[in-house]
Amino acid sequence: MMSQILQKPSLFALIAALFFVSACVHQDTQRSALQGGYAAQPSYLDDAPATLTGAYLAGRFAQHQSDWTAASHYMHAVLQLDEQNKNLLHRTFLLALGDGDIERATQLAVQLIKKDDGAELATVHLVALAMAENRLEDAWALTENLVGSGFNDYAKPLFQAWLLVMMGNPDIALARLEEHIGVFNRDPVYLQHAGLIAEYAQNSEKAESYYSEVLAGGEFTVHVALGIAGYYERNNMPEKAALIYNQVDSQRNPYRILSLSHMADMIGRAAENPLDAVSLMLFELSSLLYDRQAYDSALIYTRLAEILTPSSPFVAVMLGDIAMTHSNYDAAFAHYSSVDDISGMMRFARLKAVETLEASGRKEEAVAILSKAAEEENEYADALIYLGDLYRRHEEYAQAVQAYNRALRRIGDVGAEHWFIIYARGMSQERLKNWDMAEKDLLKALELNPDHPLILNYLGYSWIDQGIHMERAMEMIKKAVMLRPNDGYITDSYGWALYKKGEYDEAVQWLEYSVERVPYDPTINDHLGDAYWRVGRRVEARFQWERAYGLSEDGDEKKRLRYKINFGLPDYEKPPAEPKTITVEREAMLQR
Repeated sequence: MMSQILQKPSLFALIAALFFVSACVHQDTQRSALQGGYAAQPSYLDDAPATLTGAYLAGRFAQHQSDWTAASHYMHAVLQLDEQNKNLLHRTFLLALGDGDIERATQLAVQLIKKDDGAELATVHLVALAMAENRLEDAWALTENLVGSGFNDYAKPLFQAWLLVMMGNPDIALARLEEHIGVFNRDPVYLQHAGLIAEYAQNSEKAESYYSEVLAGGEFTVHVALGIAGYYERNNMPEKAALIYNQVDSQRNPYRILSLSHMADMIGRAAENPLDAVSLMLFELSSLLYDRQAYDSALIYTRLAEILTPSSPFVAVMLGDIAMTHSNYDAAFAHYSSVDDISGMMRFARLKAVETLEASGRKEEAVAILSKAAEEENEYADALIYLGDLYRRHEEYAQAVQAYNRALRRIGDVGAEHWFIIYARGMSQERLKNWDMAEKDLLKALELNPDHPLILNYLGYSWIDQGIHMERAMEMIKKAVMLRPNDGYITDSYGWALYKKGEYDEAVQWLEYSVERVPYDPTINDHLGDAYWRVGRRVEARFQWERAYGLSEDGDEKKRLRYKINFGLPDYEKPPAEPKTITVEREAMLQR
């Protein structure tokens, strides 16, 4: 089991404390900064507001808009007018570091540690820079300033261990790190780095013992697991690597189209270079912060990792991901596009770049990149799959089917891992009203992945909507509800199935439940309107149809809704089924 249990003292336990970076950047230093009056405008900042107050507020606004470049620009101008303000200096340093302005961040870090011996991040920044520039004695002296609890206490032994390795003393490094491993309760990150140092010292037996202890403890991340798998691959133990790959669920593979073996090899290269190893430690921290949506903190630690490994594809992708969270599409595209083919991650990064183009409304550029990639890389199908997905999202279903067909031909032998391609092609065929072909694909996808709620729901709903295979469809949708009871689309399918069977009272309960979860879907609101009408709640029915009409962008659907708003539903030839009270069954399904 791959968990990230917060057990003190450990890297994972420090995550909550490290949220302070965002707080520090956003911390209100307004009182001291606004005490100044009008001031001369700095010469380099031609567009700065004319007052200290204006520049300060402009910097705060830019930071809240996640524009680190502008925020750093303005706050630096404020700092020149209030140079003794330590809080302002700290904030300006963080902004410069987050912006990737290493020269300015370094100048500010030097000023900061002169004013504050406990300037943790400023010290780490200077340590990383000294290591990157091979100024090992300077780096060691700086690590001695990492005192106190928290990250300082945790990171200092790791920095010093790798500095000893760089100084040519891996055995001493390992002995000193072993002393701290006990203090930190056999922490998995410490054990991983002990293993890396043992590998560096070509002591495979000791390295494997550390890695085995990490795996036995069960408290490690996907990156740590893949790094260890890479060790097993390099040392001709593929069966042990396979055990790790089997534990890493495909949905937890953060690199999607790239094989776990490929990623294990890339992550495992940290054993070859001490700078890569230290960068890996900082990157792991930034990844954990990113997962907890502490994006500002994640950015700071990613920039620190970047100092050590400026060409790292992991760093570039993380910077792109953080930019995407703020809808900064141009920056994200630039970061993803910086990953070259030599790194082995270019295909993955290119697909991420395509996502930024689509998100920013540049669909044709995205199509062009995917089409070119599909032609140039005959051995891979991922560009064609993404092309199909892109067309499908834009309701260009015929083009989507063509892309999926090409992808499946390129794959050849279709296995269980390819279920989504066939499922997506089936959805596209259904939208094209090619039901026979759609049903064939959906059944094939179900055969490949018989318990997936999306397939169960889509096929079951399609049958229900056509009034065919009703009993089997009901069982499929019921199973999907049990698997995903909080998915409003799936519970809508079950409510609609009950409606089609004439069980209107129970249908209302399910459809109301669905609208609560997906309030802005026109189809779900339309379904609830129909159910209200059948139970005699006609004012509420028209309200739901009006709501669906306002939400819909489909012309034919809007005409149909307008007709219902004006004239209601026709009477059925057979009366509705007798009201049934099966709330107990409903509650049991939702609690599964």
